[in-house]
Amino acid sequence: MAGLSSLELASTAFILVAISIFSIDALFLVFGADFCDRTCKDCARAAGQMSTPDDAVNAMNAAAAGHPVDGILITKMYPELLFYQDYNDGSKAETPPYGTTKSYLGKNGPNNIKPSDQDKTDKGDPNNPEQTNSPGPYVTVRTTAYVHIPVTLTFFHAKFFTGNVENDPQLFRFQSSYTFPITNTYVPN
Repeated sequence: MAGLSSLELASTAFILVAISIFSIDALFLVFGADFCDRTCKDCARAAGQMSTPDDAVNAMNAAAAGHPVDGILITKMYPELLFYQDYNDGSKAETPPYGTTKSYLGKNGPNNIKPSDQDKTDKGDPNNPEQTNSPGPYVTVRTTAYVHIPVTLTFFHAKFFTGNVENDPQLFRFQSSYTFPITNTYVPN
């Protein structure tokens, strides 16, 4: 009987260790996805309160700085302003394009992408809100976060929870995007 109890204990311990590792990895992934989503929402809200694309990028980066990356769980994170569409027809004064104001810092994501003023999925005249799917001026922000899980579960050379980033089975990339209305449209000084 003593030998049978030892065998049961050993097999149960292996299963409990595997379940514990699986649970810890799942917890890290859920936390990383939530972190990316909350950061994106805050960045979009901050960008939507600005009247020029340059100010929107600066506000977006400031909001992202409020969500610090620890370097252990979240290895890196960056926001990008994808669209800045205020439907300004230029009849009084055109909204300054991205990169032309004094507040320009050139930090729109890792490649400093230029925000578009139209969403390619909309139909009709992109400068007429009545012909697009948009109810009014909007910004779209995307955040990308890289999450590192502590342990990969390997069972007979089969890996569970392998990352979606090349060359690192413990690294996962999450992206979120939010569209937020622009609340302050451009008015020249």
